[in-house]
Amino acid sequence: MDDSKAPKFTAWVVVDDIDLQGFDRSLEASPEEREVLARRFGLLELKELKADLHVQRIGDEPLIQVTGRLGAVVVQNCVVTLEPTSYEIDEEIDENFGPNADLPAEIELSEEDDGPPEPFDGEGIDLGEVVAQHLALGIDLYPRAPGVEFPGLTAGEDADAAAEEADGPFAALATLKEKKDRDS
Repeated sequence: MDDSKAPKFTAWVVVDDIDLQGFDRSLEASPEEREVLARRFGLLELKELKADLHVQRIGDEPLIQVTGRLGAVVVQNCVVTLEPTSYEIDEEIDENFGPNADLPAEIELSEEDDGPPEPFDGEGIDLGEVVAQHLALGIDLYPRAPGVEFPGLTAGEDADAAAEEADGPFAALATLKEKKDRDS
């Protein structure tokens, strides 16, 4: 399927239509939209994608806040067995948006903010893209089928730490030490 003509998972809201009370929006990706997103994120399948969002203006400032949750069921290959494995994603969404230009000096971000707001395109925000980006954050980089462990790892050892150790700067020294210990 040509992705340029494929259905996009979009849900545009016009910034000028958002008030202080805001509104709730529920999104659910169609089978065609899930197929496009699965290809985009390298998944075998995206079985389900739903989100419940609340969109509101923050004070009189040109800031928009999008909060809510997304739920998804994804299928990826297990990194150990290469068998398809399915798991659920439950991801919180809490994102601030501002105009594409620099924020006015009178707008101060609180210390709790993660940084400046994301710029919104033109006059609107694509809630579908917000959900898609948070889906990407929830995708397991090293999915494993239930009960499958990495060979050579002890229970509770983190795969990322083991991979870093195996490729780290002392990996060659560890190999030499093992060889020396065997030879002695």
